[in-house]
Amino acid sequence: MAVGKIKKRQGSKKNKKAWRKTDIQDVEEFLEDKRLEERLGVAFEDRQDHELFTVDTNPDQKGLVTYEDWKKEHRSEILKQPPRCYQALLPDSKVPDPISKRNRIRTAEERKHPLLKKKEAERLEKGILKAKELDRIRNRNLDDKRRQSRPALGDFSKDLWDEGDSLSSLPQELGSEWLEPTVKKHVMINSELKDKIVRSKHQSRPHILPAVELPHPGMSYNPSFDDHITLLKDIADKEQKLIKEDEHIKRVTTLMFKKLPRGVAEAQWLKEMSEGVPVLDPDASKPDVESVEDNEYRAINPPTNRDKKKDRRTRNKAIEEKRKQVERQMAKLENKKVSDIYRLRKLKDDISKAEAKSAKLKEKRIALKARYATKTKRLGRNKFEEREPDFHLASELKGNLRSLKPEGNLLADRFVSLQKRNVMEVAARQNPRRAKVKKFFKASHKMAWEVTPLQRQLHERKKHQRTNHVTLGAN
Repeated sequence: MAVGKIKKRQGSKKNKKAWRKTDIQDVEEFLEDKRLEERLGVAFEDRQDHELFTVDTNPDQKGLVTYEDWKKEHRSEILKQPPRCYQALLPDSKVPDPISKRNRIRTAEERKHPLLKKKEAERLEKGILKAKELDRIRNRNLDDKRRQSRPALGDFSKDLWDEGDSLSSLPQELGSEWLEPTVKKHVMINSELKDKIVRSKHQSRPHILPAVELPHPGMSYNPSFDDHITLLKDIADKEQKLIKEDEHIKRVTTLMFKKLPRGVAEAQWLKEMSEGVPVLDPDASKPDVESVEDNEYRAINPPTNRDKKKDRRTRNKAIEEKRKQVERQMAKLENKKVSDIYRLRKLKDDISKAEAKSAKLKEKRIALKARYATKTKRLGRNKFEEREPDFHLASELKGNLRSLKPEGNLLADRFVSLQKRNVMEVAARQNPRRAKVKKFFKASHKMAWEVTPLQRQLHERKKHQRTNHVTLGAN
């Protein structure tokens, strides 16, 4: 039996159930081919010959290209392309977007303001660079120098065991025998590459004062007589100064006012508080008849009249007078210019005096800056106060360290040194608030003689109620 073409089943299409029997595989394949052609661009049937084929009539005249030249050209082509971070924003299909006006995330270069672009171009022409651009150039130079210092591939002219050349010019700090050769080599390589240490703007400059200051020689456990007397004299002078300030404040505040009786003080206070308050007369409540009736409107300017109007002759005369005044002012200005020419010598003396004055002010500023260089700046709201130096009286001095009473605290000394050198701000001592706990004794925990009759009665009543409650629950 010959196998012929399978005839498609024809059925009724009246109901939806019969629609499933239709074979649409060929339609799906055709549409899939169309979609593929749309993704690749214009359909191959609609394209021209020059879009599908190219005829090479001119041979390549460049010849063989080295790998380095090809790599440079390839890198330049890659730099022209948009960054890879923006590839997710680009369409991956050649099907035109049905929505022509679609919101798109602009690149960082597109988001820049035109005025900012113009300003950056002008600064680049003048050679003005930002800090990060200078850091980029400096790092690139360091990388180039490091790359050039590496030996070429296959170059074995350098003796690896000869360290005399690399470590011959060691500074005095690295000449110690306790340092390993690797440490010395690391320091020398970094010092050669980084000629100048660039301090970040977030790092503070070192203070003039040393990190650990030398104490006063009179603070020694076995000081000389003169040093010890000098230390005690300085401390006594500071105490006298503080006592004098306290006495002055007490004299101008507490002792300034006399003690008065309560009635006299209240009367004096009432008199001072009512100073400047107007005293009301008994007839002040009656209104002034003249002031009430005088409510007419009066203009500030005097009244005008039609007969007093300026005519043309008067106006022309005023204009001419104004013109002459301007001419006089211009002539006066020209005369002043001529007189200034003859005043050049005096002006030169004035300029020399101003320069001398500015030089003196500059020297004064430098001296003031040097004076305040060792002083502590105010970084916070609290002001730095010097610690009182530790000292021993003559009777407290001992002959050896074992019997000497220790004074001061090393940790507090280091903490104050950090504040003094502007490393950290001066902070006040914080006392955390603790919640007040109410403490009391229960009546059941008190002794018999500590319980009052009322407390004993209340305790017995509560005990009786608990007993009855337990009994009823058991029943």
